[in-house]
Amino acid sequence: METTVRTVKVGDIFYESWGYDQTNIDFVQVVSISPTGKTVKCQMAGKEHTDGEHIKPSKPFGIVFRLYVRQGYQGATILVGSYPFVQGENVLGGWREGRFYPYEKPLYETPFGMGH
Repeated sequence: METTVRTVKVGDIFYESWGYDQTNIDFVQVVSISPTGKTVKCQMAGKEHTDGEHIKPSKPFGIVFRLYVRQGYQGATILVGSYPFVQGENVLGGWREGRFYPYEKPLYETPFGMGH
């Protein structure tokens, strides 16, 4: 049985959670979609705190990069591929591999300085 992947729209926000002994969140915002809908171009999005431990995305910044639209667990639309490694709004260099999930509500992130 074939399942349809949810349509991605320009402006949609996705996130990835990663880290060892701490939780880090990276946000991306979709800035354009290929004619086939199989790839999107994104920018990193900044973070702002909603309280001491929860964050939400803020404005996009930096270079534009391509991610692939895929169907994830239970049919969820995810974005996969390489993205620039950043801290705050500073590009640290290098690229990370990621799996981004649709953003819906503020997310927990280890408060700065707590994970080391």
